[in-house]
Amino acid sequence: MADTQEMSGDTTSDEAGDRPARVEPSSGVGVAASELAASLRDARISWSEMGGADKGTLWAAILLMLTTFAPFVGVPGDPWRPGIMAGGWGLWVFALGALRLTSQRAQLLGIMEAGNGDLADHEGRELRRISLMHLVVGALCTLYAVYLVVLYWKFSEVRTVTGERMVPILRPALFVAVFFSTGLAYAGLARFRADAARRRSG
Repeated sequence: MADTQEMSGDTTSDEAGDRPARVEPSSGVGVAASELAASLRDARISWSEMGGADKGTLWAAILLMLTTFAPFVGVPGDPWRPGIMAGGWGLWVFALGALRLTSQRAQLLGIMEAGNGDLADHEGRELRRISLMHLVVGALCTLYAVYLVVLYWKFSEVRTVTGERMVPILRPALFVAVFFSTGLAYAGLARFRADAARRRSG
C-alpha cells in the first residue's frame, strides 16, 4: 500500500514537473508583450498572419522602450543616467498605448475571422476608432521625441559651482528614439490607410 502511494506521489510530481511554470511578467515590456501574445492566441492570429503595419508597430514600440534605457543627454563628468529618467517615460506611455491598440485590433480581427470576414456595425466603428487612435498615438510620440531633442539642445543648460555654463551633450540614443517614434507614426499611418482602403472596397 505504501509502495502504491509512493508511486502515485512520484507520478504526480513528474506530471507537475513536466508542466512549465508560469512566469509573471514584471516589466512594462513583459506586460505589453504578454498581453499582445494572449490577444493573438485568443484571436487565433499568428505572426505570419499579422499585417505589415501591425508588425511594424510591435517592433517599433518594443525597440523604442528598450532605447530609453540608454542615456539621452549628459554633460562632461555627469554620471550615466538612462533616458527614461530624462523624459523617456513619456515615450513608454505612447509605446504601450500603441501596443494596447494593436492588441485590441487583433481581438477584433479574431471576431471577424470567426464571422466569415464580417463585422457588426459597432465592431466596424471600433476598428475605425482603433485605426485613428493608432495614427494619433504615433504622431504624438514623434512630436514628443522631437520636443525632447529641441528641449535639450536649445533650452537646457547646466552650470558648475563656479557658475561656468556647460552645454548638454545629446547622446545617440535620443536620435534613435526619434527614429523609432517616427516608425511608430508611419505604422499608424499605414494602418489607417489600409483600413480606409478595406472599407472602400467593402
